[in-house]
Amino acid sequence: MFSPLWLPPGPSRLPRPVPWPESCQDGPNAGLTHARAGQPKEQTLRKVSQVLSGEHNPAALDKGTFCRIIVYGSLDRYPLLLRRVGSLVRNRNSRDAILRAARDLFTKKGFANTSVREICGKAEVTVPSLYYHFGDKDGLFQAVVAESLNLDHFCASLVEAVEGCDRPQEKLRAYTGAYLSNFPDELLNPGLFLTNSTRLNESCLRRFAFGLNGAYELAKEIIASGISAGEFREVEIDTVAACLMGTIDSFVRSRFYLGAEYEIEEVTECIVDLFTRGLVVMSNQVSEEVC
Repeated sequence: MFSPLWLPPGPSRLPRPVPWPESCQDGPNAGLTHARAGQPKEQTLRKVSQVLSGEHNPAALDKGTFCRIIVYGSLDRYPLLLRRVGSLVRNRNSRDAILRAARDLFTKKGFANTSVREICGKAEVTVPSLYYHFGDKDGLFQAVVAESLNLDHFCASLVEAVEGCDRPQEKLRAYTGAYLSNFPDELLNPGLFLTNSTRLNESCLRRFAFGLNGAYELAKEIIASGISAGEFREVEIDTVAACLMGTIDSFVRSRFYLGAEYEIEEVTECIVDLFTRGLVVMSNQVSEEVC
């Protein structure tokens, strides 16, 4: 995240800096030389006003915008703006540190065995800071789950793998291989699903199931495309898609929980062969339909 710490400290009204040469690429002056060619003065000053009034997120201001603020001379509002952004960055940094510490401890020791003070000590923040950002330990757990149990990138990788294929069997092979290769195994850690009992947390399960819905819908599309193309026989698409995901998922879980080792390409071919033999339209079936 952008940090304003590179900006020089100063009194409430700072002198106008002298432009630096264009060859300067690093350090506190980077971005200043191209500031004049960026946003118009009126647009920059309007953004400053929006930040100070709370209409604009100060974290969205990049280094170039700060340089333009200096160049255009809106220095009477500059110290207040800097303090506002600095406060937000510090709060965001402490929040992120708490989330990282909590996830690490929850996945190693479990929710019940991890104390609030232990989390704060690892994150190097105060206990009130944790309560300020998350309310309590349960709120922190839900925040960790919301950030961790995200399968958008995984589902996107499945779509990307399938997009380059034409035939349904090729799509099935690409889907299976990508699922086995790209599934984030760390999301199966029990620490992300257990709180104060041995029962899996229902809200965590719902979030995980919701994340996998994209993969399920894609499996249904692949099977439906095979039926439409006449390569797969008529089947109950929802059930077959669930069976396909369940078969692939069994290998993913055995890898994480049991330490099973296998060749992804070999398993992919076995699964594809198993399902295509069950789905493919046999020649005798075609002849019977013709007769």
